[in-house]
Amino acid sequence: MPITNAAGVVQVSPANTYAGLTRSCPTCAEDEPGIYRPSGEVNYFRVITPDDVQGPAAASWAACLGYENVYVLDDTQAYGAGIANEFATHAEEIGLNIVGHSSWRPPTPTRVLP
Repeated sequence: MPITNAAGVVQVSPANTYAGLTRSCPTCAEDEPGIYRPSGEVNYFRVITPDDVQGPAAASWAACLGYENVYVLDDTQAYGAGIANEFATHAEEIGLNIVGHSSWRPPTPTRVLP
């Protein structure tokens, strides 16, 4: 990103959800997003909400549906764990009871299924 920023090339991501690429946040590195913008200009944009918006939205939705107790399960990957952690933080803030939180890594397939 710093190379394309310095060159003035616009980047648009349809899928990246890491908040630190576009703004600072409590879970982002201290120097983000500045390290990606050596020119000082913003050239990176996304068309999907970042993790720190998706997780809280999911927790709010669970509360709106009437759930009081939730179990948080993530897939150990940066994307899944990031959203799960954001979900858990917001769930506690709005009074949902987190009965557990664990990570699950699906087994690696040993054969290709038809």
